[in-house]
Amino acid sequence: AGWHKYDPLNRATGTLDNTAEHLVVVFRGQSVSAPEVALARADVNASDGSYAGNYWEAAVTNMSFGFLCETHQPADLRICFQSETSGNWWYHTLASPDVGTWAFYSIPMDFWDGWKTGSGVGAAAFKQDLRDITWVGLRIQRNSSTSEQSYAADDFLLTGTSRAVDSDDDGLSDWAEFLAGTDS
Repeated sequence: AGWHKYDPLNRATGTLDNTAEHLVVVFRGQSVSAPEVALARADVNASDGSYAGNYWEAAVTNMSFGFLCETHQPADLRICFQSETSGNWWYHTLASPDVGTWAFYSIPMDFWDGWKTGSGVGAAAFKQDLRDITWVGLRIQRNSSTSEQSYAADDFLLTGTSRAVDSDDDGLSDWAEFLAGTDS
């Protein structure tokens, strides 16, 4: 609950349909093909604020969710987040699933896994921005078809690791291994 639709091209905000037990984003039919983008976004008002805050301190390691192309594959599909302090808008481009099939994604919150923002911004900025996330979302760009296009998202989860647990008894906590990029 509390997710909303943001149109970054027109800077407009609206509500999302959640009557089907999952989020639904619909692009209405067009008489002439024109670009259209929707961002299904969760901020401090969604799910008791669990999507906004300090992901670094909370040891969030992945964002996971399911996505369905009900009628068409989108032209572009991205998972995104924004930092309150820097204003950086980070995104990770995703492969679109086949039409009619739910795909499940688990995206590591690791700069080296393909996260991008403006040029010249790197791993140190990504790490800092994880400390102050304002919102997370799915950015969907309609494809060139003029017919109505419908997409769905469900089971959006933040997952992590414990700072204290050493599940492989090697003397390094699971969190320390995540930070070092090792799992041995």
